[in-house]
Amino acid sequence: MKNTIKEINREVTIRDEFGIYQKGNLSGKVYSNDKVTINLKVMDKSFFSLERSNFFDCLIDIRNSLAALNWIILCNGARKDVYPSGMGRQMNKGLMAYQLTFGQAVAASDLVDIFQECPEENIASPELQKVYFEEWFESF
Repeated sequence: MKNTIKEINREVTIRDEFGIYQKGNLSGKVYSNDKVTINLKVMDKSFFSLERSNFFDCLIDIRNSLAALNWIILCNGARKDVYPSGMGRQMNKGLMAYQLTFGQAVAASDLVDIFQECPEENIASPELQKVYFEEWFESF
């Protein structure tokens, strides 16, 4: 039997299919089996992630569910230039990720909270985010 060992709650902004910005509540849990989940409630809808090893991967589940409605979540974890390290996925359960700059290695000062709000123009799909990470990795 798994128990909840940590919970997070964050207010997040969602842009809906009409371009209207809505506030939502994102809650997450870390379980005793070392897995995590997140749940997003916005307007009258709820979105759930699968049980994953880190919050970043859970956020990708939520982002893919939102994309089906032409909605986007405006948070650092959805930025084109933000990606977690393998160690960060393990140590902080993916709550923090690096803001990447081509040609530069990352430093502690590049860490950002994946659920902190960011401007819409920085958002990309999970697929484009992964491509950006791979291109960044090859850039130095």
